[in-house]
Amino acid sequence: MPTALVLALVLITAPQISGPGPEPQSDPLSIKAPRGTGDLLKLASELNGLDDTSNTPWHIKLTYDHFDEDGDNDHSGAVEEFYAGPKKYKRIIGSDTLNQTDVADGSHLYRTGDQVWPGGSVMHAINAVLHPLRDPRPEDKSIRIEKTDLKFGNLSLPCVTLRRTGDGIIYFGRSVFCFNNHSVMLRFAQPKLAGEARYDNLVPFHGRYVAKDISVTRSGKTILKIHVEELGEIGQVSDTFFSAPSGSIEPVGGRIAIPADVFMDFLISDVQPVSPRGSEGKTLVRFVVGKDGKVIEATAEGGPEPVRKAAVEAVRKYRFRPYLVLDQPVEVKSSSSFEFHSR
Repeated sequence: MPTALVLALVLITAPQISGPGPEPQSDPLSIKAPRGTGDLLKLASELNGLDDTSNTPWHIKLTYDHFDEDGDNDHSGAVEEFYAGPKKYKRIIGSDTLNQTDVADGSHLYRTGDQVWPGGSVMHAINAVLHPLRDPRPEDKSIRIEKTDLKFGNLSLPCVTLRRTGDGIIYFGRSVFCFNNHSVMLRFAQPKLAGEARYDNLVPFHGRYVAKDISVTRSGKTILKIHVEELGEIGQVSDTFFSAPSGSIEPVGGRIAIPADVFMDFLISDVQPVSPRGSEGKTLVRFVVGKDGKVIEATAEGGPEPVRKAAVEAVRKYRFRPYLVLDQPVEVKSSSSFEFHSR
């Protein structure tokens, strides 16, 4: 879970790259990059990954392997999705920790197998392929966008960095996105402190770029490898293919519980907690985010009362991108942990 170390915040003033860079590759679509950084990010966001906002159908199957700090493969799995629209799809997840099938029939979402919402390496793999540039918000006035060039061995790439500005904002580091020269084809991403993602073997699909091989490193060590095994169009599929599967109890709805390591990727702004004088300790804040992205409930568990109060006051000021299910915002339950040191 994300932890706020209140008296040990470090401002990173330049991109810190520790892992290997992408392999040289020509642009299969030759889409020229706009001059403005904001326009570049907007177009790149629209043209990298798969389109899950239209009714153009597609099918994908990907596999992933997660590695621990010693480099051992500790988790593996596969994800297959048949997409016919934002409210009509089938996603099958099979791994050593999670097995479930979600089916959206156009108006309801049904789930068989494990009933928890996926998190960890499963969702990181899905988002890396489908939504590699979900983080940038060039229209946000509190985000400063800057151009830079980064060198990966003999390969030099033009990059865009983003950092949030403003009083009281916790800022752990820049988000960095690098592209092929004169192109919007994403080759490298470092969204905040989520690790460094390298995008290789990109192929054109429906006028967009899709990376078939993605490697994520942290502190120079590989933590996640993703490979797209199948990618293609699907013909007309009968409605029965997207009907409620046998074994599903009822449509998924109401408040949903999203793991912190996934939901914190939706965080737009976070306020630095005020460290209570003379108090220290750890606390866990459980909170609920409304459909508009604002925190509507927050309670703290563990730690002295001043610590709990300071953490809850900070979390109540958090703002998130609305979480969508069947293209509609829903209320989300999640959590965040804090550690305070006395001053």
